[in-house]
Amino acid sequence: MPRTIRVIRFGPLGAGGVPPTLTDVARLSLPNVFARENTFSGIRLGDIKLVSSDYTVVPTDCVILADAADQDVVIRLPSATGSGQLLRIRKIDLGLDHVVTVAPQSGELIDIYPSITLVDYSKGILIEDGLSEFWDLVVSPFGVDSNSPNVFTAINTFAGIRIAPPKFIIDDYALQATDFEVLVDCSVKDDDIALQLPLSVGNGQMYHIKKIDDTNHVVSINRQGSDLIDGSASLNLAAARADAWLIAGAPDYWDNTGPSNILMVPDDPPPTPTTTNEIITLLQFYGLCA
Repeated sequence: MPRTIRVIRFGPLGAGGVPPTLTDVARLSLPNVFARENTFSGIRLGDIKLVSSDYTVVPTDCVILADAADQDVVIRLPSATGSGQLLRIRKIDLGLDHVVTVAPQSGELIDIYPSITLVDYSKGILIEDGLSEFWDLVVSPFGVDSNSPNVFTAINTFAGIRIAPPKFIIDDYALQATDFEVLVDCSVKDDDIALQLPLSVGNGQMYHIKKIDDTNHVVSINRQGSDLIDGSASLNLAAARADAWLIAGAPDYWDNTGPSNILMVPDDPPPTPTTTNEIITLLQFYGLCA
């Protein structure tokens, strides 16, 4: 069956008023250099490279996503020659135990840095092969992104600190990573309220939790899994204005830094006292009397 073949003929003059030659035709299987202005209706990057171990960049790379969940990953750059190659490199795992290091060739720099380390998943860089032995840092990982978690790894001094607006709770609630100041009101529903801590991974997460009502109801702060809160499974805020400041100090451990107007609930509560001396001993155990 005959086929229709579309033939494109160049006019007498090509772009810029000069006759076209074979070198003016882009070949998809070869590198091409566009020396004049070009307009594209859309740009799609090539295959995105996902790596989970040390990797050496090749000329066809553009976007490299590094997963360092199980080990440190080193992304090794080729020699900078001023080719203009752009590279977007980002750490995509949620862990903080391992890092992604972007390393140029020996003696070369990324801006002023001999290498750049990406610590958490929100950080990435965009670099350009700008000059011989020099990679230009177009997008830095060191800025603070207000919509992403940020990790300050050096000493920082602030002229003032403002915490986000408090979370007001009137019912059972699972604490979130974005919470800090949590104000609990048992009077709205006239009932006890249970708060659920997330698993502690030792990342320094902090919560300040306060009971703001005058009722006799109790705010219980409960662990998750096998976590402990200073050795206990939970703690109770029973008195009016009772509060607690908790820090995820280590894996499976919440550090209760105070105040002291709370009641810690042990994993194995002591037996119910039956004599006056046993009652006094129990009160002394909880620090409620001398």
